[in-house]
Amino acid sequence: MGARGWLNLALAAAVAGLAAVLWLEPGKETPPPKPKLLAIDKAGVRRIVVERPGREALELQRRGDHWWLVRPFEVPAARFRAESILGLAGAESESRFEAAEAELARYGLEPPKAVVRFDDAATVAVGGTDPIDLRRYVRVDGQRTVHLVRDTFYTELAADAAELVSTRLIPPGWEPVEIAVPGLTVRRGGEGRWEPDAAHRDASADALAAFVDAWRTRRALWVERLDKAGRAALARAPTVRLRLRRAGTGREDGDEALLELRYRLVTRESDKGLVREDLGLVWRITPAAAGELLELREPEPPADARKSGEAAPAGGEGEAGKGGSRADGTDAGKDGLKDTGAATGAGR
Repeated sequence: MGARGWLNLALAAAVAGLAAVLWLEPGKETPPPKPKLLAIDKAGVRRIVVERPGREALELQRRGDHWWLVRPFEVPAARFRAESILGLAGAESESRFEAAEAELARYGLEPPKAVVRFDDAATVAVGGTDPIDLRRYVRVDGQRTVHLVRDTFYTELAADAAELVSTRLIPPGWEPVEIAVPGLTVRRGGEGRWEPDAAHRDASADALAAFVDAWRTRRALWVERLDKAGRAALARAPTVRLRLRRAGTGREDGDEALLELRYRLVTRESDKGLVREDLGLVWRITPAAAGELLELREPEPPADARKSGEAAPAGGEGEAGKGGSRADGTDAGKDGLKDTGAATGAGR
């Protein structure tokens, strides 16, 4: 290796050593962990109440693995919205200082923008934001200490209650046993088979499964309050009715507790809405989603299957015709419906 090569190697070693020093920062102590704002375990919180001056209060309750909004209306809450508010219970105090009562207005804490109660364990008054790093001022249980915390929750505290509602069309923990939309009724029969009304008795198992799964899995674009124009449209809006049972309770029987939901279907130029009159809320869905929720749609066969069908002689009596074309309307459909029961059960 020549002199230039040795020089380049030495320079590379020096740069690597300098980078290691900057990365490891020898002699620098690890900062202690930041103290928690509240001395509670947020995983154990079951109830959250949010009071907002001049606005309606919000109340959320944990039911099993899900959060429900119970005030101002009772409906499943959007999980990420509820978890965002719950995050305040686990927030770290980034910094803190003592403030006299007369100084609280300077920090947006007199009056506070919101007061959040976690069970009966802690109350947090939420104020304004620091203009430099946008951390939010909060005060715990009326103490003189003012804390600064990362602001990851105020959007939900300031939101309209409708924005906290889950976009799911069927509440968590429930499954359909009957779905009635304009011109079509599908119900769960014996052995878990989905059975359409007489007008659609030739529907395939795949079409029935897709229809039911759409109701199980589809979500609205958003949820909003029913406005004046929407109420006027209800006079001519058809009804959608869902009968539900608790998930995992087995077959429907006379003693089983059922829940019935009723939506009214309203149409705008750009979308459609499923209205819960009892709540005054609208779940907005796209026209494409509405098609899946309101119609039985037979799936198109794969391209190679269509080619095979075109090449086969009409009225053929081959094995493929017996098993795949539902020529007798019995065996193929029956097997398909059994498969549907297994598939939809897994989807729950």
